[in-house]
Amino acid sequence: MRPFFKSTKGKLLILLAVMMIFGACIIGGGNNANQSNSGGDAVNPAPPVDQPENNQPAPVEPEPPAEEPPAEEPPAEEPPAEEPPAEEPPAEEPPAADEELNTTRLVPALKNIMLRPEDLKEEYIMQNDKEVDNTRMISQITWGDGRVYNAATSRITGWNTYMERAQNIFAPFSFRTRVEVFETVEGAKTAFSDDWLFIYNDENLDLSEILSTDCDYGQECVLAYYEENIAGTTDFNVYYHLVFRYHNVTVYVFSRGLEGTVDEDTVYEIADLMISRLSEYE
Repeated sequence: MRPFFKSTKGKLLILLAVMMIFGACIIGGGNNANQSNSGGDAVNPAPPVDQPENNQPAPVEPEPPAEEPPAEEPPAEEPPAEEPPAEEPPAEEPPAADEELNTTRLVPALKNIMLRPEDLKEEYIMQNDKEVDNTRMISQITWGDGRVYNAATSRITGWNTYMERAQNIFAPFSFRTRVEVFETVEGAKTAFSDDWLFIYNDENLDLSEILSTDCDYGQECVLAYYEENIAGTTDFNVYYHLVFRYHNVTVYVFSRGLEGTVDEDTVYEIADLMISRLSEYE
C-alpha cells in the first residue's frame, strides 16, 4: 500500500478526498446558518448584556430632569387710561336785555316806588315828598342847562323824598331817594354819562372819594362818600352817595349819619328795595 500512497496517482486520490471532506464541512456550516436566518440575511450577534454580579440590583437609571414650567409672560401693559376731556366752564348767561320799563304803568305809580318811613326800622319823619317834573328839573339843575338836559335825555319825570330821624338815637340821621324816568334806555345812558351825572358835575357836592364805578346795582353804578369832622370833637359825620341806572330809570340813594351808623351796606339795602319795586314794571 505504501508504494500506492507514494505514487502520483495515490497522492492525487488523497488530495481529492481531502478536498471533498473540506467541501462537505463548508456546505454543512452554510445549512446551519440558513436554519437560524430564514430570511437569508446575515445575523449579527447581539452584544452581550452586562449581567449584575452577585445578584446586585441593577443600577437605577437617573430620572430625566423635571421640565421647568414655561416662564410666565409678563402681563400686557394696559394702554394708559385716557384722561377725561377737561370740562368746559359753563357758558356765562347772557346779560338780561337792557329794555325799557313800562313807563305807562310806572309813572302813575312812581310815588309808591320811593323809600318811606315805614320801610325803616327806626322812626323817621318825611320832610320832602314831591314829584320833580321837567319844569322843576329846569329850575333845580345847577351843573348845566335844564332844557338841554331834558331834550338830550328824553326825560319824562321824577320823584324825590327826604326824611330825618325822629329821635336822638344811634341811627343814620337822614335818607334821600330820587328817581328819574326816561323814555328810552339811550336817554337814561345819556343822563348817566360823565357830561350830565351830578356825581361828576355838581360843584356844590362835596366828595372825599369815589369808591366804585362798577358796583353791582343796575346796569351802571357809582358809589361815593364824604366825611367831615364835627367841630370841637374827634367824631366824624359820613355821607354815602349811591346812584345807578336800572334800564331807562336812574336811582339816587343818599344817607348821612355819625361814623358807625352809616356805611356802604346802608345804601345798598335801600338800593335792593328800590330795584325790587322797579322790577315789577319790566
